Amino acid sequence: MQEIRTDKPHVLYLDADQDKGCHFQEQYDHCFKVSIALNCQEASQVLRDKEIHAVLATTSAGTETILQFFTDISASFKDIFRLLILTEPDCEILQRAINTAHIHHAFIAPVSEKELRTVIQQEMGNLRQEQRLATQIRQVELEEASRQAETASKSKSAFLSKMSHEIRTPLNAVIGMTHLILNTEISTKQQDYLEKIDQASHNLLNIVNDILDLSKIEAGKLELESAAFNLDEIIQRASDIISANQTNPEVELIIATQENLPCNLMGDPQRLNQILINLINNAAKFTHQGEIIVNTELIQETKHDVSLRFAVMDTGIGMTPSQQAEIFKAFSQLNCTNQPEEGTGLGLTISRLLVSLMGGKLQVESQVGQGSTFSFELTFAKADEDTAYGLQLPKSLRNLRVLVVDDNSTVQRIFQISLKAMGLSSQLAASGEQALTATQKAEAEKRPFDLILMDWKMEGMDGLECANIIKRSSAADSRPAIIIVTAYGQDEIIRKTESMGMNGLLFKPVNRKALAKAIGQAFKKKSAPSSPRRDLPTPQEQILLNKTANRHILLVEDNILNQQVAKELLESWGILVTTALNGAEAVERVKQQEFDLVLMDIQMPVMDGLTASRHIRDLEHAGLGPLQDKAMPILAMTAYAMSSDKARCLEAGMNGHVSKPIDPNELMSSMLKWLPLPATPEKHTLTMPSQGATSSLNLQQLPESLPGIEIESSLRRLAGNRRLLRSLLIQFASDYREILPIIGKYIANDQFDEAQKLVRTLKSVSGNIGAVAVSETASNLEADMRGKRAYINDLFSNLQQTMIPLQIALASEFPELAFQSEATNGQNIPPDQITQLRQLANLVASHAPESRALFYTLRHTLLSIDNDEAWVLQELLEQQEYNDAEAILTDMLTTISNH
Repeated sequence: MQEIRTDKPHVLYLDADQDKGCHFQEQYDHCFKVSIALNCQEASQVLRDKEIHAVLATTSAGTETILQFFTDISASFKDIFRLLILTEPDCEILQRAINTAHIHHAFIAPVSEKELRTVIQQEMGNLRQEQRLATQIRQVELEEASRQAETASKSKSAFLSKMSHEIRTPLNAVIGMTHLILNTEISTKQQDYLEKIDQASHNLLNIVNDILDLSKIEAGKLELESAAFNLDEIIQRASDIISANQTNPEVELIIATQENLPCNLMGDPQRLNQILINLINNAAKFTHQGEIIVNTELIQETKHDVSLRFAVMDTGIGMTPSQQAEIFKAFSQLNCTNQPEEGTGLGLTISRLLVSLMGGKLQVESQVGQGSTFSFELTFAKADEDTAYGLQLPKSLRNLRVLVVDDNSTVQRIFQISLKAMGLSSQLAASGEQALTATQKAEAEKRPFDLILMDWKMEGMDGLECANIIKRSSAADSRPAIIIVTAYGQDEIIRKTESMGMNGLLFKPVNRKALAKAIGQAFKKKSAPSSPRRDLPTPQEQILLNKTANRHILLVEDNILNQQVAKELLESWGILVTTALNGAEAVERVKQQEFDLVLMDIQMPVMDGLTASRHIRDLEHAGLGPLQDKAMPILAMTAYAMSSDKARCLEAGMNGHVSKPIDPNELMSSMLKWLPLPATPEKHTLTMPSQGATSSLNLQQLPESLPGIEIESSLRRLAGNRRLLRSLLIQFASDYREILPIIGKYIANDQFDEAQKLVRTLKSVSGNIGAVAVSETASNLEADMRGKRAYINDLFSNLQQTMIPLQIALASEFPELAFQSEATNGQNIPPDQITQLRQLANLVASHAPESRALFYTLRHTLLSIDNDEAWVLQELLEQQEYNDAEAILTDMLTTISNH
């Protein structure tokens, strides 16, 4: 319906007599805008060319013709006011004009000017009113439709959110419990089963994410992450998930990565992994024999960026052009009579949308019966300190002679490229018979192979039979290490390789990282040192030493054991360290002197790290004390790693984030980033323990292995300091002897906040000493406490099952723990600490909140006096039960006085 935009209606006058038309125009020109037509054809053209509000026709052109004209235009121009002037009264014609021709008004000639004008103007007024009403109705309808759409969108989001939660909750339990079991003593077969459960669980999680992602993309709310990732690991992770579900032995999954490809990149690893999984899974669904190749190649490289082409190629059934046109539509699947419909039909749709969001375009090339290739190109920024693959083998393994035995030429070529990237030369054999010939010839030439990568299932002689013959026929001093490579039948192959004494087992598809790891493990006994000792600093450590000359760092950590670990590590790098036990102490420290950097724990008593950071930034802004015109770097130290937690750190004025337990490489990297270069850099050389010093450290009786403790990884964290690790283990066993009963008591009394604090502390401390199983179990319990607490009793039971054996192992390994309480028991406490203990007693007696801060300062001393009572005292002070706390302190001071 067209809105009338003039006060003068535009009237079309249709009359076969031109003079009458001109007369009508002159007569009504002052009140109407008039157009004239002599016949119906001219009138129809005027209606198409001009905005006409009313048509007035006489029967001079023929009654039947005029009635038919009105009938014809009534549908197309239904908003035009139609009038008819009859030359004589005729009821039958009038009835037909109204019923068939749909005229609005009829006149009998002659018609007075006033009557005609009045009817037209009145009708135009009615028309305007109808149009305004129609506009209002449309507006209401649009608003209602918008409201309903918004309500539907909210309902959809709420449903998807609820669905996600309901599915993720049991999935998290499956994934979490699988992770826990994987950290226990299990057989190789059980480990393989559990790893497949873990992979399948993540695959199911991806399906849930697909549905949610499609909704987010449609709403324009999907945001891409920018994080550092290793490309090789992403490709391997995607292929592992597919391999776990791949049951067809006639299809081989192959990873083909271009040599010397930059691997450490910045982007969204989760989305890239999701795209690759979808494409590989799609290829596997329609490939019944042959190969699926995941190919990655370099398109362009600059100083800061790299452009890569990803392609998933298969030898499957292929597609027709019409199928290719439909393949990317949501919920559509390839209609194939030999293939049952599976999945949601969203994988390719989401993959194309994600590739588009990442700046590329997903394309497909396919021919029926010859397979398909899905490809896309993406550009990524290079991550800092790109080290290519980082898969260089130890020097002792870089001259290995390798024989690759596989009946698939593509696999041979991929292995050859991967070995070349590691600096190894290789020879190829396509069968077991060829492998025997090659090894016999190498023996005769006195250049035997050091390593054989042997495919299991081959035509003729299989890999195990061939490997067994080579082991029996080779001389003991020249017997090669043999790694079996397979794509299926894993239960059987695990059992056979273990019983036959093979040196390793690799599951296809094999990437370079997995290959390098397998080679290293195969030669571990020959090449790996017995302890993680280095004679020289790494280049990164040397850079750090140059940057930390005369640097002063404030370490803020309320846990004494964690504080000691970080302090020793920093001091081993030549850094001067000042410590603070909480945020309030940290603020006071920065008021008194200038620091080059602050390492700030987040969860602390008295004042947390976020609050302390805000206070420090306020001091800087006000230009108070030594902070004038300075912006001191502050790095958060926390066990939380969620993006929201990191955002809170940045909002509080912190510069970066270091995860607990502290990884020396991560800490080093962060410090390299935020410590400015000194004005006059000094060269420092890191002094590592000599062989003699190592022998001296061995006198500290630190065992080579200890149940529940990863000795090697712990020593790496502590720069090989065995004396320190031994001290930390004894201190951990002493300080946390009674932590489980107290946590259990809090849980039983529904005091979850208090329990969570202790569990968080245990998670952090146990991680620092290498008690990985305890740390991860505590992490799962803490996460459940922050959520619905649905599995809290089971998770606490898991914590007990991992913690108690560790406590027993530590007590049996370190005899001094058995009489530690009698050995200390308040003896040899420095006089200044005794004075502080009395000050603490006075603060507790006066119910002063400051007593908690002083307690944490003296906590280690109190634990040495009476471990059990110190824990109870901490609990009482946290709950502000000062009277009971005063009684315990009085008893502890009496114990000191008696000695």
